[in-house]
Amino acid sequence: MAKVKSEPLVSIIINCFNGEKFLRQCLSSVSKQIYKNWEVIFWDNKSNDNTKKIFNEFKKDKRFKYFFANKHTNLYVARNLAIRKSKGEVLTFLDTDDIWLPNKLQEQIQYFKKNVKAEILYSNYFIKKKILGMNFIKKRYNKILPDGLITNHLLKSYDVAWLTTAFKRKIFKNKQLFNEKFFMVADYDLILHLSLNKNIHCIQKPLAIYRYHSDQLTRNKFEIQISHMISLFNKIKKNTRFNQLNNFKFLKNKISVLEKIQSINKGNLSLQKLLKLFYIFKLKDYIKLIFYYFFPNYFVKYLASL
Repeated sequence: MAKVKSEPLVSIIINCFNGEKFLRQCLSSVSKQIYKNWEVIFWDNKSNDNTKKIFNEFKKDKRFKYFFANKHTNLYVARNLAIRKSKGEVLTFLDTDDIWLPNKLQEQIQYFKKNVKAEILYSNYFIKKKILGMNFIKKRYNKILPDGLITNHLLKSYDVAWLTTAFKRKIFKNKQLFNEKFFMVADYDLILHLSLNKNIHCIQKPLAIYRYHSDQLTRNKFEIQISHMISLFNKIKKNTRFNQLNNFKFLKNKISVLEKIQSINKGNLSLQKLLKLFYIFKLKDYIKLIFYYFFPNYFVKYLASL
C-alpha cells in the first residue's frame, strides 16, 4: 500500500446524465486499471434512470466517489463542478459511453515520469460501432499523431480525443478549466488555447475505446454545436497567434461550410442558391452541403464527424 501512495493520485472525472446503457462497462474499465492510485469523481447530473443503482455496485471501492448535482447543468458546467471535488495531481476524463484499456493510466503516469517536462498527454484510441447488429472495433488513426507545439495542426485536424487526455493539475491557475459559454465545443477551445504555450505530448498506441452510437449527436445538438463552433471561431480569429498560422485557412473553410448549414437550418439557403456554390467550395465540402440539404438527419447520424 505504501508503494501505491507514493504514486501520483489521478482524478478521473466522470460526468453522467441518464447513462445507464453503457455505465457498467465504463466503470468496470476503471476498476480494472493496472495503475491503482486513482479516485473517481462521479458527477450525477440529476439522472432519473438506474445510474445510481449501477454506480452503487462499485461503491464498496472507496476510490469511487459519488456526487449528485443540485440542479441539471450543461456538460462543461458539470465538469467544472466535478473538478472542484477532485484532489489528484493528474486530471483525466471519461464519458459514460466510453471505455479505457487496462493499461491507460499506467502508460500515462510512466510517460510523465520519464518526461518530467510533459504536462499534457493524449493517445490514439479504438473506435467501436455496431453495424447490422455486429460490433466492429478498429484503430482510429493509422498515422503518426502530432506531438509538441501542435496548434497549426489542430486548426486543420483535431485529433486529440478527450477520453485519452491527461493533464498535470499544476498547469491550471484555477479550478475552472472550461469556458462554459462553449458548452458543445469547450474541450476544443481548451486544447486549442493550451497548445499556444504548451507542448502536447502523445502516446501513439491506443489506450481507450470510443463508442459510436445513435444517442450521441441529435439534430438539435448538432445545430447548437454549429452555433458554438462559429462563436468560438469569431473569438479566435481576432487572435493573431491563430490567424497568422498556415492552417488557419482550413478552419476558416470549415466554418464557411458550417455557416451554410446554419443557413439551411434557418431556411435562408434555397436549393437554387445552394447549386451556385459549386464553384466556391471544394467538392468534398459541396457534397456535404448537398447531403445535408436533402438528408439532414442522415447527415447528422453518419456524416457529421467526417
